[in-house]
Amino acid sequence: MNTEVKKLMHQFWSSFGIPAFINNNVPPLDDNGNEIEMPYITYSTTYSDWGTEDLNQITVWTRSDSFGPLGDICSKIHDAIPTGGRELILPDGSGGVLVMRGTPFMQTLPTEPPDIKAEYINVITRSYII
Repeated sequence: MNTEVKKLMHQFWSSFGIPAFINNNVPPLDDNGNEIEMPYITYSTTYSDWGTEDLNQITVWTRSDSFGPLGDICSKIHDAIPTGGRELILPDGSGGVLVMRGTPFMQTLPTEPPDIKAEYINVITRSYII
């Protein structure tokens, strides 16, 4: 898959005001040597041939005694992917990615310890060339 598409998806998942990492790739420390703290997003990178629809999973992670912070972030994602999808254009204008809601779109995950909250999000992506 085109590395530009991967960069585009990383930029999209990083656009919600918190860090985003590929699944199972959360670094133990940030660029300043501090432990990575929640909230953050983890996402899958499943991409097939151009024009093929792929299912990708995203998880929003927060640490709080309430679901408020998790709900705030998930509301931003909900609004950013309207029914029918959102088109993301490659920087060189040669194509893009259509990001659509999967089914179920969002679901709360059981987590331990109880102050960790997580929401699992399904999206369908379709890359295309102009």
